[in-house]
Amino acid sequence: MGNKSTISFILLFIGLTFMCMAESNESNRYAQSLDKEAHIYRTFDSVPINIEINKLANAQFTTNAQTRKGNKWFNIAYPQYGAMVYCTIVPVTKDNLNKEIKNRWQRIMLNANMGKPSSVIFEDSINNISAEMFFSPETSITPVQFMATDSATFLFSGALNFQERIINADSIRPIINYISEDIGYMLQNLKKSK
Repeated sequence: MGNKSTISFILLFIGLTFMCMAESNESNRYAQSLDKEAHIYRTFDSVPINIEINKLANAQFTTNAQTRKGNKWFNIAYPQYGAMVYCTIVPVTKDNLNKEIKNRWQRIMLNANMGKPSSVIFEDSINNISAEMFFSPETSITPVQFMATDSATFLFSGALNFQERIINADSIRPIINYISEDIGYMLQNLKKSK
């Protein structure tokens, strides 16, 4: 019995070592390929605001893009990484702004598994737009979310999602960082359509 237990332990140790090495190699592979991917942006102006998206990403409206109260839904897809940024634009007035922000904040908390995400705030005093980007590294399904508004006409929000269940968030950390840079750029360069 002692030899079987020792052999089982050794085989388990070897198996775990190879799994860790494979995850590390996958993370390194993503990091190396993303280092070569330039952040070059193009305008996606088919929405009530002008946004800049990575030229490697595809933006498309969803099939029910304008069904409820003038809301617009579109996705920014990164098919090469199995990632999607789901976006919503809600028209607001001073009367419903707080209600819409509260609704978005509840969604952010749910996506963060009710944890307290860290955040970065962007302020554009020239265009009167403020934005906040939320990070929940412990949740690998929606690790990055955002909300932006001009406090008068629109509330723009979204979440980065991965199409497949990710077991180890560290293995996709390079992808999260890469797309986070794109989201940050998009939020810093938001403009109202003319």
